[in-house]
Amino acid sequence: ALGGLAVCHVVCAMARVRRGLWAAEPPSLSRLLLTRLEAQLVLRAPELQPQGLSASAAAFAKLRHYSEELFNGLARAAMPRFAAFVPEDFAMMSSALSETHRVLASGWCGEPLAMMGHHAACSLHVGQADWSPRHVAEVMQPFAVMGIQCEQLLRAAESHLRDRVSAYEATDVVRVMHGFRDNGYLGAPQVAHIWGAAEERLRLFTGLQSIAMAEVLVQFRHGLQQEELLRRLGLLARKLVRSATSLPSLDLCSVARLWAMVGLADWHLLSSVAGGLAPRGGE
Repeated sequence: ALGGLAVCHVVCAMARVRRGLWAAEPPSLSRLLLTRLEAQLVLRAPELQPQGLSASAAAFAKLRHYSEELFNGLARAAMPRFAAFVPEDFAMMSSALSETHRVLASGWCGEPLAMMGHHAACSLHVGQADWSPRHVAEVMQPFAVMGIQCEQLLRAAESHLRDRVSAYEATDVVRVMHGFRDNGYLGAPQVAHIWGAAEERLRLFTGLQSIAMAEVLVQFRHGLQQEELLRRLGLLARKLVRSATSLPSLDLCSVARLWAMVGLADWHLLSSVAGGLAPRGGE
């Protein structure tokens, strides 16, 4: 029998080499090994420190090995340790729960998730500098997929975005924006913070990220003066013009739809959209 930490190390190693693992031996053998490791971990999970719990959860999720018993056992072991979680622990556990909940009716939906949200919010509040934008985006995910809103955590995430906006890259801005939206927390104040983070780095946005930002601006257009809305869409249009030939057809159609919704005839942009669609014919 292996101890909890030994099981964690084995599963994490398997997750790092998972592609070679499945190619080197029949999947049934790998699954049998994971099932046995799971049984050991369920028994030994109370021995693990926060990093071991979160890393084990993330590794099993990466290997697509899920069970109610495993993740319920991790929940029971994690609850007394949430106060000692660091941002990376919260992020890894959240990422694992976001993935596994798609196939499990997780026991995390009640007290465990509420407790994790509370402690993550407290950590965010007192140690903002320790949290990266990636951590913030990932910790919101399980609440969105489980349909549970944690106001305390969302307010802390919003404060992080507002106070540490210079740390947010283009990808981070869009991920956090989606986190707020999926948690039902995206309103005019959050859009203002997100635009503040985005405007200085629009040149770094991909075409798809620019479309995501345009969708939010159009959704909340009634909270903006028309002149300011047009200015912001104009800035995004410059990026989209340069990206038109590389965007998928459906996304080019989304651009045309968004600009039509606000009655904005940007002929330079629409010409680029048409030019991007033309070579694809009946795609």
